[in-house]
Amino acid sequence: MFKHHILALFFLLFFLGFAVSAEDRPLVGAIRWDAWYGTIPDEGLRAATSWPGANPESKASPNPGAEAQRNLKPERFEYRRPFFSTMDEKGNLVEINGNRQEVMDQEIDYAVRAGLDFWAFTVYPEDCPLSLCFQKFISSPKKDQMKFCFFLVCASAYGRFADDPEIREYVLRYVTDPSYLKVQGNRPVFYVGFLRPEIDAKLKNGVWAEFCEKVQAKGLGKPYVVTDHGSSPEFLKNYVAEMGFDAVGRYCHADGTAENAPYAQLAERAEAWAKACNDAGLNVSPICVTGWDRRPRFISPTSWELWHKPGEFLERFYQSGTPEEIADHIARNVDFLRKSPNADGVNLVLIYAWNECDEGGWIIPTQILGTARIDALSKKLKEPKN
Repeated sequence: MFKHHILALFFLLFFLGFAVSAEDRPLVGAIRWDAWYGTIPDEGLRAATSWPGANPESKASPNPGAEAQRNLKPERFEYRRPFFSTMDEKGNLVEINGNRQEVMDQEIDYAVRAGLDFWAFTVYPEDCPLSLCFQKFISSPKKDQMKFCFFLVCASAYGRFADDPEIREYVLRYVTDPSYLKVQGNRPVFYVGFLRPEIDAKLKNGVWAEFCEKVQAKGLGKPYVVTDHGSSPEFLKNYVAEMGFDAVGRYCHADGTAENAPYAQLAERAEAWAKACNDAGLNVSPICVTGWDRRPRFISPTSWELWHKPGEFLERFYQSGTPEEIADHIARNVDFLRKSPNADGVNLVLIYAWNECDEGGWIIPTQILGTARIDALSKKLKEPKN
């Protein structure tokens, strides 16, 4: 009888440990770039935005979604079209409209099914159409099933957090939302990216301190900041200390000169960078790359990337990974932080991306591939693991 009790206790502890190990993992999120908002009227949009880049005379269209949708119109890229794309009777793309409540609610279901914990929404002005789908998330009756945070875009044609006080006030309205991702008690998480020295100078010259004060005035803790600064660990050690940030991460991790390279090479590159940062003693939020293939934008350059010449660099891309390869890469990053957790106890893994479909990075279900990537990821993030 005693032996049976010992055996039962052994199995109970084994299965309890099994379950705890599955739940006690880093939080996993994905970047959202919400250009898939469908056809909208031109009335009321901001004017074309000056955006020098390599062409000081270029103007970024006030309707970037129209260009992103155009990029997925060719049949060769139909496998990337999100599940909510609409077609005509001849099979031609009509619209990619995710700016509908039922679509957002379905996206939340898919994200939960995949095992994601949060979305990192890229932030643009409130009246920019790239903000439309975020409002559908905020109004969703399923919002409490997903956490969210903001990826503060500091240098782009559409979002300039360091330069635009209206964007900062817009962000401040949502940090107290019950679904906003917070760590170490009540510290709201921010990813801060697309940085360069002149922007760093603006942030240090009072902009960031004032923003943090306003966050704390709402009864929250000091923002927990992961900086997307694609530099070496040696540089980042000094940079993080100087800026007062908490951890390092990336938006993506691709080599722009890679030519028809295997997906495994892209994944290995990202994993090696995370390990190097961890070895240097930095708190790291590993970036998981689901792909990098910008040929749609090389064929038809967007108005905010006119340094591309049409048809140039078509050989520069990474091959698509299989759903299993992508899920394995994400799982390795999760396991990496399990075994080498950050010193501050905050362990966040970020995926590039939920819906960067025209750049080649997505896990959102598509019309052609269906839920294959979601299902493969679910097996890695939701099934128990020893």
